[in-house]
Amino acid sequence: ALSSPHPALITLAAAYIAGADLFLKIGGAQAISTMAYGIEKDNEFGPAVPRCDTIVGPGNKWVTAAKSIVQGYCGIDMLAGPSEVLVIADETANAEVVAADLIAQAE
Repeated sequence: ALSSPHPALITLAAAYIAGADLFLKIGGAQAISTMAYGIEKDNEFGPAVPRCDTIVGPGNKWVTAAKSIVQGYCGIDMLAGPSEVLVIADETANAEVVAADLIAQAE
């Protein structure tokens, strides 16, 4: 299973190709909680969600706080802090590579 509050079509396509069995359209601490503890049965908001084994991926301070709460109950990748990145480029830099580096840091 994976989650994203506003998935792009390419994200949905990648999830399909990767064989994801469930895609949650939620994010943040709510996604962490749902994936860590699961939802036992179908309800008015959606289907049952099995608890996951491991949670991975970036997030803000609330995601990091939620991951710190659920670690031990399920696996997590790491407790990451905010990223501060500086990309230095001049006229010889490949613009596509520079743009990819910047986009990779966008949250």
